[in-house]
Amino acid sequence: MEIKAENDKNFILNDFLIERYYILVGLFIALIGLLNIVFKFIPIEYTGYIFVVSIVSAFSFGDVRREENIKSFLKLAIPYTIIILVVLISGNDIWHKVLDWQMKRNIVFQINDLFKSIPFNDAAFTRIFHPQLLTDFMKTIYESGFVLAVIIPFYRALLNKDFEKMIRYTLSGHILQVFMVTPFYVTFYIQNVWFVYGHADPLNRNMPYKEAAMSTLNGLPSMHTSIAFAMFLLVLRERNKIFKWVWSIYCLLIIYSTMYLEIHWVIDVLVGLAFGFIAVKLVDFFMLMVKAKFIKSPNSDIDSYDKIGTAI
Repeated sequence: MEIKAENDKNFILNDFLIERYYILVGLFIALIGLLNIVFKFIPIEYTGYIFVVSIVSAFSFGDVRREENIKSFLKLAIPYTIIILVVLISGNDIWHKVLDWQMKRNIVFQINDLFKSIPFNDAAFTRIFHPQLLTDFMKTIYESGFVLAVIIPFYRALLNKDFEKMIRYTLSGHILQVFMVTPFYVTFYIQNVWFVYGHADPLNRNMPYKEAAMSTLNGLPSMHTSIAFAMFLLVLRERNKIFKWVWSIYCLLIIYSTMYLEIHWVIDVLVGLAFGFIAVKLVDFFMLMVKAKFIKSPNSDIDSYDKIGTAI
């Protein structure tokens, strides 16, 4: 009886390690956050993001793909994750080079005055109630939203062994949208609301005029909005209700923050919504084509990594 009881305990422990591994991952990341508070091996302001990742880990239940072979998954997930990390690390420098290039050329349409003349386009209605606490909160949402909106769902898809979702989130986000919006950015000269009106920078960046003119240049469409809305549409497909609703609200707050902080005009946001929707639908079409080409049998598992991996 004692041997059976011991075997049962071992079975329960092994089952926990296999079926609830994401909890252990979350605890490990939380430990990293605590150590960073003490030793500060990365900037202390990023500690909050570490804890966000840790909390998200705990809410992976319901979406873990237990039927997937971990080796087949990792063959695709590891190199793809490395690519995404390289893009994330180098993306900011590349984007600033694009901005510098834009400032050196003649943009076709300068529409600052036109946007300023359109009633309600400055989104002043979002600032009727603007206590400092709300403003500080919106700054945090805006400053984190451009990357975090995509990275967290991507990380959760990685944790859930769902390579298809990893592809959907990243392609619908920055990877596809950079190519979609760049032609608009080099065609329309439109700057942030605060800069056009001569207000103080709501993000308190204390930039010299030339740098401010460059950093506020890309307005139409609002890429914060387009990315956040794409993530909103995809997150609504998740089964875990807690993650679905928390992250969808976060994505909507990102969109609201762009107007509240006088970053984007209402038209910027509306066009951004359209771009986000189009990006998701284009990726849906792409994934459908990949499946149609590489998965022949109608009874096949449509998410088999061995069949679609070489195509993605």
